[in-house]
Amino acid sequence: MRRSIVAVATALVAVVGAAAPARAESWTVRDRAGDVPDTGYSDIQSVTVVHRAETLDVSVSFAAAGGIVNAFVDTDRTDRGPEFRIRLRWRGDDFVGEVFAVERWRTPIGPGNRVACAGLETHTGYRLPDLAGVTVPRACLRAHGVVPRELRVAVRSWLLEADGSPVDIDWAPSRRSFPAAWVASA
Repeated sequence: MRRSIVAVATALVAVVGAAAPARAESWTVRDRAGDVPDTGYSDIQSVTVVHRAETLDVSVSFAAAGGIVNAFVDTDRTDRGPEFRIRLRWRGDDFVGEVFAVERWRTPIGPGNRVACAGLETHTGYRLPDLAGVTVPRACLRAHGVVPRELRVAVRSWLLEADGSPVDIDWAPSRRSFPAAWVASA
């Protein structure tokens, strides 16, 4: 009887282990509250990334909505740093989203770095914590002619002073770094 139980348990572990995906299709990180002074408008509370079969969803919650949000997207394990930057900025009562090609965390100067992205949608939530989100068709993240099967995301938020200089900068998970885990598409 004991051997039967051990055999069934071993078989169950083997089946469950074999069926488990190597990488998840979503990822959430909590960021330390209050690490940005003053207003809290750029103080990231959490970031959730969902990599679906057709879209990438990035949601960022704040102590209070406002400022500018950049989601840096790394799609290539062989190339250090992100390949894309998704920018969300306030316009009126909503965020406007754009996608740019980047090199080593910077957007190259000149035309052609903005990526045409039909179907990009932004969404907000007016509750505490406030939410800024974007849904990007995976086809917009085509790097080197290939739509990524896996990716990872780092988020930066900040406010602009009257002179255009950034203040109250916050990063998740941390400055110019990605989580260790890659998020596979569903």
